[in-house]
Amino acid sequence: MVYKGEYYAGKRHGRGILTLKDGSIYEGNFYQGKKQGFGKILWPSGNYYEGDFSDGVKSGHGIMHWVTRNEKYDGEWKLDKPEGLGTHVWLEQKKEHQILRNRYQGEFLNGLRHGFGTFFYANGARYEGEWFENMKHGYACFITEHEQTSYHLFERNKSIKDIDVKNDLLTILIHQDKVDKGMIQNSPGDEKSRTIEVGGHASKRAPSKNQIKEASLLVPKIEL
Repeated sequence: MVYKGEYYAGKRHGRGILTLKDGSIYEGNFYQGKKQGFGKILWPSGNYYEGDFSDGVKSGHGIMHWVTRNEKYDGEWKLDKPEGLGTHVWLEQKKEHQILRNRYQGEFLNGLRHGFGTFFYANGARYEGEWFENMKHGYACFITEHEQTSYHLFERNKSIKDIDVKNDLLTILIHQDKVDKGMIQNSPGDEKSRTIEVGGHASKRAPSKNQIKEASLLVPKIEL
């Protein structure tokens, strides 16, 4: 282990560069001997992380590049794992029929897709709904590459029931869940003039409190 940088009271403190036995190199801030604040780690594989550290581990906001896997994560971290809101992109080269890259945008817990999130498929289709430990689990809407929308109840990656909810009640719940978690915001203005973003299109009126309450009553929750 080799360190070049600032010290205070005999400990690494301030800016510095630390080379570890495994060949990884950290360059950034230290506080009382531990990585703290903004820094960058480069591994011998070529993988690298740039972002926040706390108490020696990745914590806060940061971007992880897995060069060996052609993947990138940009979002919140806690105790060295993605946790909170983030975006995970698979950067493999596009095939002839692909118009996008596979991408997940939403909540993470302990390094896994968990909570509410949207998975964008390379062919243009997308899944918007609930996740449990990397699996589709709960209520969701599936939008095909031709913008055809259907609603489903998922259990551990399998659609176990098609949902037919009148007055877009499931859409209301999905939208409100996004708002509650700070993923999107209602447009400014009064209640009647607000619009909501569903699948990237802001064309529907925002739900009223009565609509949200009605939707919650009509759509039961699934046990995890």
